[in-house]
Amino acid sequence: MRRVLNSSRLVRMYSSVYIRLNCHVIEAKDNHESTLIWCHGLGDSSEGFRSLFEQILPTKMRCVLPNAPSRPITVNNGYVMPGWYDIKSFDRMGDAKKLEDEKGILQSKENITKLLDEEFKLFKSNQSGKVILGGFSQGAAISLLTGLSYPNNRLKAIVAASGYTLQRWKKEVPNHITVHEQQKNIPVYIHHGEDDQVVSYQYASMCYEELKNEHGVNLIIETDPYQGHHFTDEQVSFYHKLLNEF
Repeated sequence: MRRVLNSSRLVRMYSSVYIRLNCHVIEAKDNHESTLIWCHGLGDSSEGFRSLFEQILPTKMRCVLPNAPSRPITVNNGYVMPGWYDIKSFDRMGDAKKLEDEKGILQSKENITKLLDEEFKLFKSNQSGKVILGGFSQGAAISLLTGLSYPNNRLKAIVAASGYTLQRWKKEVPNHITVHEQQKNIPVYIHHGEDDQVVSYQYASMCYEELKNEHGVNLIIETDPYQGHHFTDEQVSFYHKLLNEF
């Protein structure tokens, strides 16, 4: 049976940020109690994760799959593809001003923040709903930046698959965590393959060690010695179990 959305939900579903990000929404099959927002990786789209989450979502969880705008990607010879920001170099250790697309990063952070705001409005109280933010690869990076700087400790969890931290993170998140100490309580679930040739495990480990050891972020890390830059059946099972805990 097809669910009929009430008018307020329809208005929010088709508000500017949902349209701007061309969101695919999987409605909860039962009473809506929680939301997952999942950001895809570079060159992908919401379609890359739609069937997965249709299979593993709890019945009371709604899933919002935003689509990144298409933009020229420098490391791919300027080829236009969906991306949350341009990637100017695979050297992630250099000067952030030269290597990171600050305009694109901040634009995507603002859009995902607005999307979070809209999802919280769907609940009777801003504190009653459970909202989880996550993503894969580039989507994981923008989710970590946005989620760890989102106000009032309202997120239930952050999930980062095959991701990394942006250098922009160092300008915003540490100070935010210092001011909002409770932000450290948000569980951040990390999953990374040790055979990842796109975002190396060594680099990702360095990023996450900084999050945990220097800033006290509550990380739960899962690794796979044979996994590359992709999902595995074991990872899907892990997420299925994780989402059902909320």
